[in-house]
Amino acid sequence: MCNNCGCNVRSCSTTYTYTNSNQTVTEAVTTLSILGGEVTSTGKCINAQSSGFNVKASGLYRIGFDVTLNPTAAGTAVIQMTKDGVAMPEAVATVTTVANALVTVHIETTRYIAVPCYVNSPAYGVTSSGVAGTVTHVAGYAVKLD
Repeated sequence: MCNNCGCNVRSCSTTYTYTNSNQTVTEAVTTLSILGGEVTSTGKCINAQSSGFNVKASGLYRIGFDVTLNPTAAGTAVIQMTKDGVAMPEAVATVTTVANALVTVHIETTRYIAVPCYVNSPAYGVTSSGVAGTVTHVAGYAVKLD
């Protein structure tokens, strides 16, 4: 079996990161940064980067994000997970917002991720759209379950 990362493909890996740095978002799709602090990082099969997680070995993963948004106007905010910049339909939350009222949204997915030999590993991130405002907190985690 091919191994892109030097890790045992049967070993578990966990990465949990967060940022409390303010991020300005617009109504258009905005990719959020997740790096600021690292709570834990074990194993070699998941790498954190500013825009999300790179998965280095095939396996079953649980990936999730918590996003706290302070919108500048009432509207409908959409928080969505992406794979290689493409929206993932199973990991989306839509919430009605009130101006200047914090809202926290959680999204997650559990899926088998195949990582072919000698190709770029898939990247999983999170976006905000629908309302303008400030994201005040983003936390993200990725766990290789098998």
